[in-house]
Amino acid sequence: MEYNVFRKVLVYVVIMLFVGAGVLPTISGDDSELTGVEDAYVFLDWTDGVHDYSNVTITNSTGYYEMNVAEGEVNVSAMVMLIEGNKMMYVMNHTGTFDVSGSSCMSWKNITLQNFPNDTACIKGHVYDNESMAPIQADISIYFSEDYCFGVNTTTSDGGGYYELNIPPLNVTIIVSADGYYSSINYTKLGEGETETFDFYLNPEPPLPPPTAILKGCVKDVDTSDAIEDAHVTVYDVDYYTYDNSTYTDSEGYYQFDTPKGNFSIYVSDDDYFDNFTMVQVNESETKWANMSLIPFPEDNAWVEGYIRDNETGLPIQYADVDVYGSITINSFMTKGFERNGTTNAIGYYNVSVPAVDTEGTVYYYINYSEINSIGAQVDGYFDNGTSFDLPSSLIEPGQTKQADILLDPMPEENCMVRGYIFMKGTPQSNSPPSVYNENPGNGATDVERSPDELSATVEDINGDSMDVYIRWKNHTGEWVTLETYVGVGDGIYNFIPSGNDWIWGDTTYTWSVNVSDGTTWTNETYTFTTGGSRYDVSNNDLVNFQDAGLVWIHRTSEVDYDGIYDVNQNGVVNFQDAGLTWVNRD
Repeated sequence: MEYNVFRKVLVYVVIMLFVGAGVLPTISGDDSELTGVEDAYVFLDWTDGVHDYSNVTITNSTGYYEMNVAEGEVNVSAMVMLIEGNKMMYVMNHTGTFDVSGSSCMSWKNITLQNFPNDTACIKGHVYDNESMAPIQADISIYFSEDYCFGVNTTTSDGGGYYELNIPPLNVTIIVSADGYYSSINYTKLGEGETETFDFYLNPEPPLPPPTAILKGCVKDVDTSDAIEDAHVTVYDVDYYTYDNSTYTDSEGYYQFDTPKGNFSIYVSDDDYFDNFTMVQVNESETKWANMSLIPFPEDNAWVEGYIRDNETGLPIQYADVDVYGSITINSFMTKGFERNGTTNAIGYYNVSVPAVDTEGTVYYYINYSEINSIGAQVDGYFDNGTSFDLPSSLIEPGQTKQADILLDPMPEENCMVRGYIFMKGTPQSNSPPSVYNENPGNGATDVERSPDELSATVEDINGDSMDVYIRWKNHTGEWVTLETYVGVGDGIYNFIPSGNDWIWGDTTYTWSVNVSDGTTWTNETYTFTTGGSRYDVSNNDLVNFQDAGLVWIHRTSEVDYDGIYDVNQNGVVNFQDAGLTWVNRD
């Protein structure tokens, strides 16, 4: 049993409810007029065929997004919302499934959205009482959808029952409702510039009898007869389903409703008790008492324990959250679920107390029994996992301990990246800045060989503009030095290859950058790396001698003018002591 690791934002859930999870179209067509979309939601769904997870981000002001992801199969979806007055609309699209691994570990995936359709169609009409034919002031909700979008707009009919609403030319659902009437619904599909008239005739709901009666009572503990405060009491009629109400009991366990005559169901619930209900008949102007007793839910008197371990190494996992779900049934039909939670300790062990009752009955017909239905575990860096039980293995009784070990698969390293732009058709394309990524050495890398094989990065321009690329570094005096320049180049990998190691020290952190211009905008990415070895072993031979400092010896205390690269004391000159050396011999 596997649980989701990431939870998508609410707006995505809403969209999926309307259009169906995973059913997003791929749009094709002329992309000559595009603009990057700011604040578009971008959803990433990943799977390796065994596990899956989701992630979400929002585009920046240029429509750019990026998300780290592990190697596997990926689908990227994008959605943009528009709110204008009472109208709310979404447009969406997706990439389709693609592979992220190997040479495709850094993937560019741009998504083009159709622009929001204009309100070039019209729905109008009247709303009437179906019995008297009198006009009704009603609420009209019009839902419209196509493969790439979904939306809703609302209005209210006027005093003459008339309504009119301009909407996009799409598939349309019209829902009309008014107090005291049953709702009505209709469907149509509108074309560009088309107007359709829909008149609605609403059937009145049966009139609610006046609340001349009183329904009241007390809620008590069945064992102690003590009043139960804050029990939730719900009442609804079972004749016409036109009356329902709810309240909480006071400190004396008392509740009261003003009701019409009729037959009612009373439902009472409280966290510490089994729910209960009853049916009553209330006559005209009657005061009806309906006292209720609740059976206490048992205290925690049993345990669930086990170990949470790494499925690859077998090592225990500390601080894993463990959720235990179960239920208790008494008298064959009164069932109440429960949830208990715990956390693993340093050896991956958890122990969670749970409520239980003695089992009565047989496997074919239990009267009283307790169950552990499922156990789930989750912790950062691992896929959620769990286990479940069926009768009779799910049974647990007071004093018993149920054992359940759970193995969690570690989540793979997110060493790949999916990035791109979310565009929308209909307006001129904005100039997006160049992108720089896949730097080498990697940003923050340590123990880098002195000197590195190269300083390089991948450079791309989404607009196809030619670029000027500058690879620079900050030398030992703190000055920026341009190492390599490329002028008028296209997408590709650009580098600086050192010719030797006498320009770089060991055990030192260096800052370097890649600066790219497309003639309009600049992208400046700055990185660091730290070399291995000894700081002053310039010759990289595991010895530090006089020549390593790059000095010309005159006498041991003399100062020699130099370019400053080894001026450790920063006094404008380089001497023997600046290198931090101990003199061995003149050669």
